[in-house]
Amino acid sequence: MYQSNGKWVALVTKYYHTDDNGKRRPKRVKKRDALNYIFTLLGASEKNVQTLDYYWQTYEKSSLPKLSEDRQVAYKIAKKKLEGIFHTPVNALSISDLQQIIDEKAQTHYPARDMKTVLSHLYHRAVAQQDVLTNLSEYIELPNLDEGEQIPFSSEEQGRLWELF
Repeated sequence: MYQSNGKWVALVTKYYHTDDNGKRRPKRVKKRDALNYIFTLLGASEKNVQTLDYYWQTYEKSSLPKLSEDRQVAYKIAKKKLEGIFHTPVNALSISDLQQIIDEKAQTHYPARDMKTVLSHLYHRAVAQQDVLTNLSEYIELPNLDEGEQIPFSSEEQGRLWELF
Protein backbone atom coordinates (compact mmCIF):
# COMPACT_ATOMS: atom_id res chain seq x y z
CA MET A 1 0.00 0.00 0.00
CA TYR A 2 1.08 3.52 -0.63
CA GLN A 3 -0.39 6.96 -0.20
CA SER A 4 -1.32 9.02 -3.26
CA ASN A 5 -3.04 12.42 -3.08
CA GLY A 6 -3.93 11.79 0.54
CA LYS A 7 -5.62 8.44 -0.20
CA TRP A 8 -4.27 4.98 0.45
CA VAL A 9 -3.90 2.79 -2.63
CA ALA A 10 -3.55 -0.99 -2.47
CA LEU A 11 -0.96 -2.38 -4.88
CA VAL A 12 0.10 -5.99 -5.33
CA THR A 13 2.38 -7.73 -7.84
CA LYS A 14 0.25 -10.34 -9.60
CA TYR A 15 3.03 -11.87 -11.72
CA TYR A 16 6.17 -11.02 -13.69
CA HIS A 17 6.52 -10.74 -17.47
CA THR A 18 9.38 -10.05 -19.86
CA ASP A 19 9.22 -6.68 -21.64
CA ASP A 20 10.40 -5.94 -25.18
CA ASN A 21 13.95 -5.28 -23.94
CA GLY A 22 14.14 -8.71 -22.28
CA LYS A 23 13.85 -7.37 -18.73
CA ARG A 24 11.52 -8.91 -16.17
CA ARG A 25 8.84 -6.46 -15.08
CA PRO A 26 6.13 -6.88 -12.45
CA LYS A 27 2.49 -6.90 -13.49
CA ARG A 28 0.80 -4.91 -10.74
CA VAL A 29 -2.84 -4.34 -9.98
CA LYS A 30 -4.32 -1.53 -7.91
CA LYS A 31 -7.25 -0.85 -5.61
CA ARG A 32 -10.09 -3.37 -5.74
CA ASP A 33 -8.22 -5.81 -7.97
CA ALA A 34 -5.32 -5.81 -5.51
CA LEU A 35 -7.65 -6.41 -2.58
CA ASN A 36 -9.34 -9.29 -4.40
CA TYR A 37 -5.97 -10.76 -5.30
CA ILE A 38 -4.80 -10.50 -1.68
CA PHE A 39 -7.80 -12.64 -0.69
CA THR A 40 -6.78 -15.09 -3.39
CA LEU A 41 -3.27 -15.19 -1.95
CA LEU A 42 -4.60 -15.74 1.55
CA GLY A 43 -6.61 -18.73 0.35
CA ALA A 44 -3.79 -20.11 -1.79
CA SER A 45 -2.08 -23.30 -0.79
CA GLU A 46 1.62 -23.61 -0.13
CA LYS A 47 2.12 -25.47 -3.42
CA ASN A 48 4.71 -23.79 -5.64
CA VAL A 49 3.06 -23.44 -9.06
CA GLN A 50 5.42 -23.64 -12.01
CA THR A 51 5.84 -21.18 -14.86
CA LEU A 52 5.38 -21.77 -18.59
CA ASP A 53 9.18 -21.77 -18.88
CA TYR A 54 9.39 -24.80 -16.57
CA TYR A 55 6.90 -26.72 -18.72
CA TRP A 56 8.73 -25.67 -21.89
CA GLN A 57 12.00 -27.08 -20.57
CA THR A 58 10.44 -30.48 -19.93
CA TYR A 59 8.55 -30.38 -23.26
CA GLU A 60 11.72 -29.40 -25.11
CA LYS A 61 13.60 -32.40 -23.70
CA SER A 62 10.91 -35.04 -24.12
CA SER A 63 8.35 -34.30 -26.85
CA LEU A 64 9.88 -31.67 -29.12
CA PRO A 65 12.69 -33.91 -30.49
CA LYS A 66 10.06 -36.38 -31.74
CA LEU A 67 8.66 -33.78 -34.15
CA SER A 68 9.92 -32.93 -37.63
CA GLU A 69 12.63 -30.29 -37.95
CA ASP A 70 10.16 -27.85 -39.49
CA ARG A 71 7.75 -28.25 -36.55
CA GLN A 72 10.60 -27.86 -34.05
CA VAL A 73 11.69 -24.60 -35.69
CA ALA A 74 8.11 -23.31 -35.84
CA TYR A 75 7.52 -24.11 -32.16
CA LYS A 76 10.80 -22.51 -31.09
CA ILE A 77 9.84 -19.34 -32.95
CA ALA A 78 6.43 -19.45 -31.26
CA LYS A 79 8.13 -19.89 -27.89
CA LYS A 80 10.22 -16.76 -28.47
CA LYS A 81 7.06 -14.81 -29.22
CA LEU A 82 5.53 -16.07 -25.97
CA GLU A 83 8.52 -15.18 -23.77
CA GLY A 84 6.69 -12.13 -22.42
CA ILE A 85 4.59 -14.43 -20.23
CA PHE A 86 7.00 -17.35 -19.81
CA HIS A 87 8.07 -16.42 -16.28
CA THR A 88 4.50 -16.19 -15.03
CA PRO A 89 2.97 -18.96 -12.89
CA VAL A 90 0.39 -20.76 -15.01
CA ASN A 91 -2.36 -20.23 -12.45
CA ALA A 92 -1.86 -16.44 -12.65
CA LEU A 93 -2.53 -16.31 -16.40
CA SER A 94 -6.00 -15.66 -17.78
CA ILE A 95 -7.55 -16.24 -21.17
CA SER A 96 -7.28 -12.53 -21.87
CA ASP A 97 -3.52 -12.61 -21.07
CA LEU A 98 -3.02 -15.41 -23.58
CA GLN A 99 -5.23 -13.78 -26.21
CA GLN A 100 -3.45 -10.45 -25.77
CA ILE A 101 0.03 -11.86 -26.41
CA ILE A 102 -1.21 -13.79 -29.45
CA ASP A 103 -2.84 -10.64 -30.84
CA GLU A 104 0.31 -8.59 -30.21
CA LYS A 105 2.91 -11.00 -31.53
CA ALA A 106 1.13 -12.81 -34.40
CA GLN A 107 -0.96 -10.93 -36.93
CA THR A 108 -1.48 -13.88 -39.28
CA HIS A 109 -3.07 -17.29 -38.84
CA TYR A 110 -0.16 -19.72 -38.97
CA PRO A 111 2.19 -18.07 -36.41
CA ALA A 112 -0.80 -17.60 -34.08
CA ARG A 113 -1.72 -21.27 -34.54
CA ASP A 114 1.83 -22.33 -33.65
CA MET A 115 1.74 -20.16 -30.52
CA LYS A 116 -1.61 -21.66 -29.53
CA THR A 117 -0.28 -25.19 -30.11
CA VAL A 118 2.78 -24.53 -27.92
CA LEU A 119 0.56 -23.14 -25.17
CA SER A 120 -1.71 -26.15 -25.48
CA HIS A 121 1.21 -28.57 -25.04
CA LEU A 122 2.42 -26.64 -21.98
CA TYR A 123 -1.05 -26.43 -20.46
CA HIS A 124 -1.55 -30.18 -20.91
CA ARG A 125 1.47 -30.67 -18.69
CA ALA A 126 0.21 -28.10 -16.17
CA VAL A 127 -3.20 -29.81 -15.98
CA ALA A 128 -1.53 -33.19 -15.49
CA GLN A 129 0.53 -31.72 -12.67
CA GLN A 130 -2.66 -30.16 -11.20
CA ASP A 131 -1.30 -26.61 -11.31
CA VAL A 132 -4.36 -25.49 -13.30
CA LEU A 133 -7.82 -26.97 -13.73
CA THR A 134 -8.21 -26.55 -17.48
CA ASN A 135 -6.28 -25.88 -20.66
CA LEU A 136 -6.91 -22.16 -21.26
CA SER A 137 -5.30 -22.26 -24.70
CA GLU A 138 -8.47 -23.91 -26.04
CA TYR A 139 -10.23 -20.55 -25.72
CA ILE A 140 -7.74 -18.55 -27.80
CA GLU A 141 -9.18 -17.19 -31.03
CA LEU A 142 -6.92 -17.18 -34.06
CA PRO A 143 -6.82 -14.59 -36.85
CA ASN A 144 -8.73 -15.53 -39.99
CA LEU A 145 -6.91 -17.58 -42.57
CA ASP A 146 -6.68 -15.42 -45.67
CA GLU A 147 -5.52 -17.67 -48.45
CA GLY A 148 -6.22 -16.11 -51.79
CA GLU A 149 -6.87 -18.11 -54.90
CA GLN A 150 -3.66 -18.95 -56.73
CA ILE A 151 -3.41 -17.45 -60.17
CA PRO A 152 -1.85 -19.79 -62.75
CA PHE A 153 0.88 -18.63 -65.11
CA SER A 154 -0.29 -16.96 -68.27
CA SER A 155 0.71 -18.51 -71.60
CA GLU A 156 3.29 -15.74 -72.04
CA GLU A 157 4.85 -16.50 -68.62
CA GLN A 158 4.85 -20.23 -69.41
CA GLY A 159 6.73 -19.51 -72.65
CA ARG A 160 9.38 -17.49 -70.77
CA LEU A 161 9.79 -20.31 -68.24
CA TRP A 162 10.34 -22.83 -71.05
CA GLU A 163 12.90 -20.52 -72.64
CA LEU A 164 14.82 -20.28 -69.36
CA PHE A 165 14.60 -24.04 -68.87
